[in-house]
Amino acid sequence: MPSCWASLVLTSARILRAIHARRPTATVLMTEIKTCSIYAFRSFLAPHVRAGVTTPEVAQNPTLAYAWDRANKRGILTRKEGKMKLGAYYNETYALRYLSLSPSTVQGYESSYHLHVEPQWADWEMHEIRVRHINTWLATAFIDNPGGADKAYKVLRQILRSAMADECYPDDVVDPTTRGVRLPRKPWRGEPQHLTPKEVKKLLLGVQGWEYEPVVVCGVWMGLRRCEACGLQWGDINLKTGLVHIRRGLQYIKGQVVETGVKTHRSMRPHMLPRTGVMRMREIKRERRARPTDWIMGVEFGADVNPDRYARRLRAYCKREELACVAPKYFRHTFSTNHDRAGTKDEYIQKMMGHEEFQTTYRYMSLDEDVLREAQRAHERLILRA
Repeated sequence: MPSCWASLVLTSARILRAIHARRPTATVLMTEIKTCSIYAFRSFLAPHVRAGVTTPEVAQNPTLAYAWDRANKRGILTRKEGKMKLGAYYNETYALRYLSLSPSTVQGYESSYHLHVEPQWADWEMHEIRVRHINTWLATAFIDNPGGADKAYKVLRQILRSAMADECYPDDVVDPTTRGVRLPRKPWRGEPQHLTPKEVKKLLLGVQGWEYEPVVVCGVWMGLRRCEACGLQWGDINLKTGLVHIRRGLQYIKGQVVETGVKTHRSMRPHMLPRTGVMRMREIKRERRARPTDWIMGVEFGADVNPDRYARRLRAYCKREELACVAPKYFRHTFSTNHDRAGTKDEYIQKMMGHEEFQTTYRYMSLDEDVLREAQRAHERLILRA
């Protein structure tokens, strides 16, 4: 039995039990309607409901009839043919999907919506938003901000498609996001930043004794996301075998440090510190007398244990010590590029970085001059020997 129908059968049984027990059925019904799929609930009752007509079973029970009437007025049991403004849909329905997303993702979506989408589209009926309107908006509102256009259109597209899935959009109106939407061209900013093997070695030696050295060691050697490196505790690292378990993340969101889950299920992966990294981490743990539940960043959560503070201090420290430095998020690019140069198989790099597809991993790779030179020399030898 599909899960939606199983939930509906359970819902019906709960309502009937409430009727027989003479409990306040109106409250029970409204609660149960909210907990199951609205689409499946409406489909299940379709043979008995015709545009708000009350069934005999409902009419016989005053409290159930009252709840039924409230549900009809709220549009739960009957469909409203697309007469809904985008702002109302966002606030009443769409925002609920944020409950299943990570806080950092929600922060980005909300920011883009309130800055770009809401001022333009909140008062529009969703079915009236057509391709020409979207293209005009993208061409005029994002002249100096093509990156913002990409994010804003992504949010708008998600809202419209979610409205279609929730049946708040007319069936006879074509989805405008499947037509010729033209995004502004984004300028090419060059290859992602990364460190060469010599620069990595100099950085690891240069940060010895620094307060955030363990985070740099783990970030560089394992190519972790910044939130993953900052979210490590000493108990996650086996200093005998070098095995490291990625279990959580730390992010700075809306003025406070928040502990989050990993980005995807593939991110919750085992990783391995090389021998050099293990030896250095043993020394640091011994010096700090760290317990398994201590963060590798420090002791006080929100002060020492603060991802933004770590990034700022790393930049200042490298500048003061004249070390080659990139932002912590580019340690992943460094890891991927240097592993590729070392001859590691692509599928191994993909797994270590926690990516579902190699196409994602490929974006983190760069070809440095030495790799290009060796490749061209091999090509040259092939041509000259022909």
